[in-house]
Amino acid sequence: MKSKNQSAYRLAPWRKQMKRILTILMGTFIAAGVTMVYLSISERMTDVKLRIQLLQEERADYSRQIADLTTDEGILTAYKAMQQRAEQAGFTDIDFTDEDEFAYVIVDGYTGTGINTEAPVQDAPRIEYVSLVKPEYTQSLQEWLYKRITTGIESYEVSN
Repeated sequence: MKSKNQSAYRLAPWRKQMKRILTILMGTFIAAGVTMVYLSISERMTDVKLRIQLLQEERADYSRQIADLTTDEGILTAYKAMQQRAEQAGFTDIDFTDEDEFAYVIVDGYTGTGINTEAPVQDAPRIEYVSLVKPEYTQSLQEWLYKRITTGIESYEVSN
């Protein structure tokens, strides 16, 4: 037995069609949005990968340059090359058995094992350590308050 109110709960055919069309459109918009997000992330990742590749090529070039310069340094500081340059500069080999060929230089304060403590060391460079922390950050809160209060009192006394 059919009730009279059963047809009242059904949707009209045009509303059913609109509901289907809107459902399909919403699904399409969601799929397009997800696709756009994926493409955007994919584009960024590709850009980052290309940058990494360029930096790795640059790093490889620098590594080759370092290797070339190290090889050049090795060639220039080889014993034969150094000996040849010394001969071109006019240096000669010393015969350590012949004392007329070389001379000793006497250095004040040098005892052979170290520096004599009795000799004044005035030419020694003075080393000053520089803190990486700014002076404003090394002051305690008490010091800062005391300084502010005393300068405030002094300025108050001067104004009166």
